[in-house]
Amino acid sequence: MGARHTYREVAWACGICGHRARVWTWDHQYPPDCPSCLFPLTKVLPAADRAATVIGDACDVVVEHGLCWPGGAPRRYTSKSEMAREAWKRGLTNYVRHVPLPGTDRSPHTVSWDTGPAPGADPRPMAWLSPEEQAARAAQWHRDE
Repeated sequence: MGARHTYREVAWACGICGHRARVWTWDHQYPPDCPSCLFPLTKVLPAADRAATVIGDACDVVVEHGLCWPGGAPRRYTSKSEMAREAWKRGLTNYVRHVPLPGTDRSPHTVSWDTGPAPGADPRPMAWLSPEEQAARAAQWHRDE
């Protein structure tokens, strides 16, 4: 069995004179010629007024600093809106801002991701650290804050 072709109405426009037409054609045919200037018409694609994909609200994030429980225990969020609602209640804003030192474009708080960890920095995630190392990292984080 051969390939299937469709016969449908297609919107066409002329790139020379601007003539517009809706013509029924087979999908495998050459574009029709403009009735005004005889130049081949080009297909007009419908404009997309929405995103091509849906960005969901679901997430699975464990927050250990900032939006954790009032006692300081880590808190799990399963939706972005839940996390945003909690941040709004506490008067916090979720954003990242690059603040360079005066006279330069560098900041001690901004790290280039293509260079790897800074010398002396431990690149291991918190889950790989011992409880003592986790406590030390949390204390360091609170000192730098």
